[in-house]
This record gives sequence, structure tokens and C-alpha cells, in this order.
Amino acid sequence: MDRVMDTFGIKDASYFEDSFGFVAKSHNEVIGQYLFKTDETPPLLDHFFLETQHIGQGYGRRLWNHCVSTACTKGWKEFLF
Repeated sequence: MDRVMDTFGIKDASYFEDSFGFVAKSHNEVIGQYLFKTDETPPLLDHFFLETQHIGQGYGRRLWNHCVSTACTKGWKEFLF
């Protein structure tokens, strides 16, 4: 989590209150993540990130599909990004 905070300039862990996210790994290495702020209506996809060395290998599409599927599972009809 410290790495995510450093990457996106998040200074305070309270940022993660009222949020939901997912961290993608490949071979025990973090390769991407997304984070929804759930205190917004509709929810806000505040971060979506994929490590550059994994671009073009299908990981971004899989992460996006997971993101959308998760939103549907939560019953959200829409979200902002």
C-alpha cells in the first residue's frame, strides 16, 4: 500500500476510507491496480494503473474487465472516471 500511496502522491491513509480497490499481481509481482471512491454518487474510479512493462500483453484489458465486472457485482449501473 505504501507503494501505491507514493506512486499517486497520497499523503494520508484516510484517503482509503470509503473506497474499494483491487491489486493485480503476476508471479507475485504487483503489476497494476484500481481504486473506486465509494463515497461519490455514482462511484468514482479514481485510480487505474498498469505498470508500463506490462502494456500490450492483455493485462490492461483483463484489469479493466475485472473493474467493470466488480462494479456490476456491486449493483452499480454506472461509475465515473
